[in-house]
Formats: sequence, structure tokens, C-alpha cells
Amino acid sequence: KAFLENFKNTKHKTANISVSLKHKEKDGAASIAKKLEKKGSAAHFSDILRARFDVDTIDAARAVAQDIKKMVKTIEFDDFLKTEGRADGYRAIHLQLLFKDGTSGELQIRLKKMDKALSKSHKLYKIKTSGLTTAKGAAFHDAALDSVKKELDDIWFDALQKQGLGSEELIDTNIHVG
Repeated sequence: KAFLENFKNTKHKTANISVSLKHKEKDGAASIAKKLEKKGSAAHFSDILRARFDVDTIDAARAVAQDIKKMVKTIEFDDFLKTEGRADGYRAIHLQLLFKDGTSGELQIRLKKMDKALSKSHKLYKIKTSGLTTAKGAAFHDAALDSVKKELDDIWFDALQKQGLGSEELIDTNIHVG
């Protein structure tokens, strides 16, 4: 966390940063302890540590990713910020970073304005659709997912409109309308 705070304070002062340990999710700390006992070291975990930078613009997200890649070994890079994004409307950059001690962590770089919509999306995806016993319940769930996707798309297109003409998203890509 200190590394990211220092990085923010020297290069990207307007970013919001959150850092968490994955043990807060899924099976909790007991699961992590079991895996540590079995593997012998945290070096075999791919995402025990997760951090997020929330930035104001697409260009800022790209700048953070480039700066981080210069400072820490990147073992995986997924760019969901491209115009086509993911089918669910999610757009971010994910980097899997390898640290000097052999552990790795995931860094997500997202737009600040997407935070509330992504929180809604996360809650909806946690709902097991097999537990919805009526067609009306399933339809409501699907409509809610579609609504969040539209919200994410609207935020994306708003951010895209603010990009300069030389932006990577505007060069050699399909033009989306309406």
C-alpha cells in the first residue's frame, strides 16, 4: 500500500486508491491459511493482494498503467478499456504484478464515475440465478443487469467524448452511435 500511495502522490495525485486482501471475500482467511499451509509460501497465489486506482479519464488510466509497468514487473495485462469493452459493460485495465518477494497482486485501474454502477453490478452477479424460482424474478434480474450495463456504457461514452482526437480509443476503431 505504501508503494501505491507514494506512486499516487508523485505521479497521479487525483487518483483514488483502495487496497484489500482477497481473504475478505469467498472462503475468508481460513481458506488462505489452508492454501499457505499446502503451498508453503504466498508466492504461489496470484491475487491475494488486490489494489484499485480510480481515475478521472481514460487517458489517466492508460498513464497509470504505463507508469506502473515501468516500475513493477507485469506478468499479465488485460485491457478492458478498449471501445468494445466486455459484454457486461465493464471497462478497466487489469495488471497482474510480480513483486520482489515473489508474491503477486492484481491492480485494477478504473474510471471513478463507474464505482457506483460497478458496485451494483457486483451485487447482481453475486445473486445465483438458479435460486430465482419464478420467471418474473429471473426477468427482473436480467433487466437489472441490462440497466447496469447501460449505465456503465453511458459513463464510458461520456468519458470517450472527453478524449482528445489522438486518443487510442478513437484511432482505428469502429464508431459507435446512439
